[in-house]
Amino acid sequence: MVLIIVGGDLGACYAAHEFRKLVRREEVILVADSAHVGYARTLLPYYAAGLVKSPVLIGKGTLSIADLIKVVPKSSFELTPDGEAKIGGGSYADPRILFSLWPSLRERGVVDLLTPEDAELLREKMEEGRRVIVIGGCAALLVVDAMLRAGAEVQLAWGCDCFDDDIASMIAEDLRRLSVKIVEVPRSAQDAVIVNYGWGSAPNFPQLGLRGTKVRVDSGCKVAGQTRDIYAIGLATEVVEPEGVMHSVESEEEVLIQALNFASAAVGMRVPAVRRYAVVRLGERVYASMGLTQKELESMGVECSTTRVRGWGVYKDVVVKAIASREGTLLGVQVAVDAEHSAVIGLLYFAVATRAHLSEISRVLSPLDPLEPSLGDPFGKAFKALHRKVALRPEAKRAQRAPPLPTSDGESDAPLSTLPTEMQRTDGAC
Repeated sequence: MVLIIVGGDLGACYAAHEFRKLVRREEVILVADSAHVGYARTLLPYYAAGLVKSPVLIGKGTLSIADLIKVVPKSSFELTPDGEAKIGGGSYADPRILFSLWPSLRERGVVDLLTPEDAELLREKMEEGRRVIVIGGCAALLVVDAMLRAGAEVQLAWGCDCFDDDIASMIAEDLRRLSVKIVEVPRSAQDAVIVNYGWGSAPNFPQLGLRGTKVRVDSGCKVAGQTRDIYAIGLATEVVEPEGVMHSVESEEEVLIQALNFASAAVGMRVPAVRRYAVVRLGERVYASMGLTQKELESMGVECSTTRVRGWGVYKDVVVKAIASREGTLLGVQVAVDAEHSAVIGLLYFAVATRAHLSEISRVLSPLDPLEPSLGDPFGKAFKALHRKVALRPEAKRAQRAPPLPTSDGESDAPLSTLPTEMQRTDGAC
């Protein structure tokens, strides 16, 4: 069998690389959509702004030489009406195909930031005028950040569905502080560059039933309703979680998780659930939303409990919002952290992805720094506060209301504070 991967971005190349680690003999063909194979879409706005020299994170040499993956240009790839794949002079009747799907508007006057070539076009247009209008979802904040660092005047038309309103308002406050003006989606703009990142429709492959705004996949990246081996990853996909809940993929970090799951699922291994992993950077702040939001749970009629904790001391700029079911299962976490503390986001995602119980994750404790001692770790505090709210306080109240149980010798087993004063021995005397 042959594996054909359509896309030259980081997610597509990472999927090919991880698959090759598991399967050495199967033919793997990567259909690249850019001369810059292995580029990270997260880096494209920074590449356009001249802040990074290259957006490539996995080189073509690694794929073609070390992994023995055949890399071909997109112009050599064709899908026939019956779904047969033709590449160069060869044809493949029923191949396994993985598509890297990213949305675009395909409108005149709008730069859809999809490839390094698009980033180079954006760089040319920025030389004509310094005003940039960014449109897209939460992922588009990366473009805002890069344009601000390049000294551009930035306006933003966006949606923030992956955060609850309280955290979204913090992002909006940061945008105002950075002099970013929130606007409606423009039809056209004079003396301004319009950049789209993350909005629009998926590339259409009607021969395989891939059309519309979003392509629905499971945690193994298999396209829903397909009898063939057709898989998809990317911001134009929405994931059906094991519990039946759906969410749109919002970040390249989640795409990399999809790539890992694809490689495992393709060899028949059981894969973990893919939960939302939306993460964006704005200045020196990193915002992340993992799992379900409070408003999503409420719209589904799920009873949940939440807590929001702000740190202090060395954690004074950290905000953590935790969301759990009434049974104590962690369903979602949203955070705002300084870039230096952002590494903890990956561990928080693990806790959400595995649906950790509050009785376990409430034991999170950061090491004490003897030079800056503080018990203000907001991560552990948020989970402990939510555990008290969901389980400990209700259980303590039930225990206090329950009648005392008699002991085997007939004496009362009541707490010391409920016994008559003359029977309370506080000095240890007989």
